[in-house]
Amino acid sequence: MTVPADELSAGFISFLANNDISVDEYSVKLPRYLRKRKHVDDAELEQDLGTKVERVPWLGDFIRIDSSVKVVHSTAYKNGAVIGMDAGSGIAARALQVGPDDHVLDLCCAPGGKLLYFADIMGSSGRGTLTGVDISNERALVAKNLLRKNFNRFRLFVSDGTTFNVPAPTRPLWILRKDPQMSDVLYDRVLVDAECTHDGSISHLTTSHGKASILENGFNLLRSGGILVYSTCSFAYAQNEGIIIKFLQSHQNAQLQRLPFCHELPLASLARPPPGITDCSNIDLSACIRVSPLHSQCGGIPSISENDSERSHHGIRVPSWLRRFQPIWKACVFAYPIGSTRKFPGTRSDLFSSSFPPPSPVIHSTRRRSASLISDSVTPSTKMEAFDNATLENQLTEQGSRIRALKAQGISKTDLQPELDKLKKLKDEKAHREAAKASLTSGSSKEGSNSEECPKTVSASVTNGPKLFDRAALESILFRRFFYSPSFAIYGGVAGLFDYGPPGTALMNNFLQLWRQHFVLEEDMLEIECTNLTPHDVLKTSGHVDRFADYMVTDSVTGDIQRADHVVKNALKERLEHDDQLKTNGPADKKAAKVKKPVEPLTGDVRRQYEVILEQLDNYDGDGLHKLIQEHNIISREGNTYTQPRLFNLMFETDIGPTGQFKGYLRPETAQGHFLNFKRLLEHNNDRMPFASASIGKSFRNEISPRQGLLRVREFTMAEIEHYVDPQNKKHRRFNEVREVVMTFYSAGDQMVAAGAKSMTIGEAVDKGIVNNETLGYFIARIHLFLLRIGIDPLRLRFRQHMKNEMAHYACDCWDAEIKCSYGWIECVGCADRSAHDLTAHSRKTGEKLVVRQQVDEPVICTRLALEVDKKKFGLTYRKNAKAVEGYLNSLKLDECDWNEDELKHLKAKMDANGGKATITGTDGSQYVLTHDVITIGEKIEKRFIREYIPNVIEPSFGIGRIIYCLIEHSWWTRKDDENRNVLSFKPAMAPTKALIVPLSNQDLFEPYIKKIAYGLRKAGVASRIDDSSSAIGRRYARNDELGTLFAVTVDFQTVKDQTVTLRARDSTKQIRESIPTVVGIIRDLVTEQTTWEEVRSKFPEFTQQEM
Repeated sequence: MTVPADELSAGFISFLANNDISVDEYSVKLPRYLRKRKHVDDAELEQDLGTKVERVPWLGDFIRIDSSVKVVHSTAYKNGAVIGMDAGSGIAARALQVGPDDHVLDLCCAPGGKLLYFADIMGSSGRGTLTGVDISNERALVAKNLLRKNFNRFRLFVSDGTTFNVPAPTRPLWILRKDPQMSDVLYDRVLVDAECTHDGSISHLTTSHGKASILENGFNLLRSGGILVYSTCSFAYAQNEGIIIKFLQSHQNAQLQRLPFCHELPLASLARPPPGITDCSNIDLSACIRVSPLHSQCGGIPSISENDSERSHHGIRVPSWLRRFQPIWKACVFAYPIGSTRKFPGTRSDLFSSSFPPPSPVIHSTRRRSASLISDSVTPSTKMEAFDNATLENQLTEQGSRIRALKAQGISKTDLQPELDKLKKLKDEKAHREAAKASLTSGSSKEGSNSEECPKTVSASVTNGPKLFDRAALESILFRRFFYSPSFAIYGGVAGLFDYGPPGTALMNNFLQLWRQHFVLEEDMLEIECTNLTPHDVLKTSGHVDRFADYMVTDSVTGDIQRADHVVKNALKERLEHDDQLKTNGPADKKAAKVKKPVEPLTGDVRRQYEVILEQLDNYDGDGLHKLIQEHNIISREGNTYTQPRLFNLMFETDIGPTGQFKGYLRPETAQGHFLNFKRLLEHNNDRMPFASASIGKSFRNEISPRQGLLRVREFTMAEIEHYVDPQNKKHRRFNEVREVVMTFYSAGDQMVAAGAKSMTIGEAVDKGIVNNETLGYFIARIHLFLLRIGIDPLRLRFRQHMKNEMAHYACDCWDAEIKCSYGWIECVGCADRSAHDLTAHSRKTGEKLVVRQQVDEPVICTRLALEVDKKKFGLTYRKNAKAVEGYLNSLKLDECDWNEDELKHLKAKMDANGGKATITGTDGSQYVLTHDVITIGEKIEKRFIREYIPNVIEPSFGIGRIIYCLIEHSWWTRKDDENRNVLSFKPAMAPTKALIVPLSNQDLFEPYIKKIAYGLRKAGVASRIDDSSSAIGRRYARNDELGTLFAVTVDFQTVKDQTVTLRARDSTKQIRESIPTVVGIIRDLVTEQTTWEEVRSKFPEFTQQEM
């Protein structure tokens, strides 16, 4: 098109001249570019597209067609044979020179065309991975949808490219050894195709520091010998040469590199220094290239729509027609010189030690993961100084008291050993901190003090609080080793749904087996299994339809929905953490949520107010939560206000049958199946009381905002017990067996004043009335012992009493076993006294008497109010309406035998006041008159030889997924000699695999011995697996340490000579060597906890000759 010169201001013409830009760059008509992903004949493609196809000579797999063609309707586009991609982007992607085994990082990746280009190069056989970063969640989702259909070794992050610092996926060890330049945390290729600051918006030129920051960050993430490409879609020198020159002047270990295919490109004007920069004579800018629409007919995306009105920037008038197109880009390439070394900035090498976790293409938002993805810059020694040493002293004191109490109970050495180990870890940690502090004060280097004074292990179980706990590293292990993963991952996943892999399933099964032994068998319980589907009437009667709900709030702008109590909790916690940082002169968390934070440190009164609110948060209703949000000015992460909290029922509704008229729900708990089968259970137990039923099964809750992995999900496994007890006698015959068990209690009274938890025996708690009765106390103690048995850290276990407003609608007293993990205190087991709520409600609704009949030694004389009906007069008076009136009278009954005396008193008073008459509403909605000659209400004296009562129910309810996650956190630690070597120290009964059979090499002569060991372990009932891969034996040990495997049996050449094998313990890595039958017997005794590893080592000499 012809440029109307009179529309251009002098200022804009000057801008074009200063940057060597022809005005025709903006007006040239551009073709549409496509990239061929599959082999398609040009003639077939022309027929499919209905237009002439022209190959791009300088981009081999690119073609160009007329811009008016609708490509999306073509067969080639629908089957993925071609994809739209601008030639300018193609040059940037080609310039990166990606290979099939490269780790590639794109810091401005959306909408994903370049990532797909790299994916096609890597293919399914390569070892390379893609990491994409984009600041826009919507654009990143487009990239995700594009990639997940074509490639599975990628991950996407919604983050700022200037601060992103997630390391590259870990490489196999043999690759690192083969090429010393390879890195296990840095990237081989980095693309900084910076966000467009198009020349149609000249005011944006002042934002060039953003591109410089992204370039700087990308360079920090690049390994030695790697390649970085910097490209833009602007010809402004300030956006390009100016940034390049400043960068090279400050980075002597970077060098420009000429593109190997530079001679093929249709270049525009040569690169030159921006006006005003003269000190760059040592920088050869000829390696930078400029490719423009005018010379190559490759173009970018229209920056402003054609109907936008004209704008003025810095006094330069830009005509609207000039803003239709933007000039394309230029690129320069950097490479580290061979031999230079790099350290990953601000991140420990163990932070992301996992292999790349295929095949889950999930977008990770650093807004939500910043605490775990981005490591802090505080040195280990500084963390130790900042840690509250008084807390450690208290832990030591409590652990010592706990061990003394356990010894007084006569606990076995085997059961006591874990407590002794925890005490030793605490003492080691104390010594470590004191040594580190002494090293600092004496002027020792941080590195030296850490390397020489560290204890054997860095325990995540005892000393690490939420701020120090590296949750990202643990989650990487769990996903990589397939303990669990998001369900339907290849379709993008569904929040709150997870699949358990082989080790996770084994861990779950071991938990359930122990649970059955500890509760069902020990207490002689009746185990049942009931359906997942529950009719509407059942849950209406139980109260779940009306009351099983949480309060939720909605972001007034974005519509994002969250639980109201979580909004308050997260906001106040962040303010307290921010205040801690201010008071310790620590750096503020720049990625924290956008809540109103205090600029100055909080006063003591405000801190105390926040702490009390957090302690009592479960006690607030909807109005109370709304008042908190308003008073404390809590806003969303986007800076928007929240709506009034409203109730949301958490049950999944469904139709039962094809008519759609029989409504039901997926059960929110397993308990209702117990109650509805009470009569049959009582009969099965020969009408003896008390007794208990138990069940294990799935429950479903439609969580408002599921998050935190296994802690808040929509489908989960529960294990529930319903213990039926006489309401007049809640003593327990075995209570004295647990009376001296020491536990940590956080009562409702202590919560009201935020007094903190207190340790005492369960006997003391019951005697003081803190726990309501012996039966409830007995089960609380049994829950405590069970959690210790599976491996929960007792220092991070407490029992918290529900406050009045928090209490479930059916409970009269309730305690939660809460376990501390990196997410805070998590409710994992509930133990409630449900009184007779459920059995009473179902009896009233159905007319079925769910009662216990107990013969008494002496007859009981009782006086009660009763209603009698003259049946003859009743029938003559109401005739065809008799059923409606009878329905009203039945509603006054508690059950078949007993009347609701309060209702009878009210009816009697009404009739007495109206001359023996009362108007009532029948079940058909009509009005009827009751008279004294038809019904009589009066006292009745009875002599009863049978006592009838509805039993009360004590209900322990276990959320198994939550317990398992907390157990994994408590069991995880890393070895001192290599922080990349992770260990999951599960107890023998819980470990998914008990023994690993490891041949020294994959040779046939070892096969008979492997089979003999495997057969012996199977016969002994020991879960084992064989690892005969080609990996080094140390790497195989490490791999199975991450799986929590207890022992490793190694078959080597000495085995062939004398039939002996080595037995390695997971935690200590110590070994013994004995004959195959002896080793199998030792493993059997260790797994069944008939002996300990310390006892084994005392009997057999340590084997030290084998290289570890």
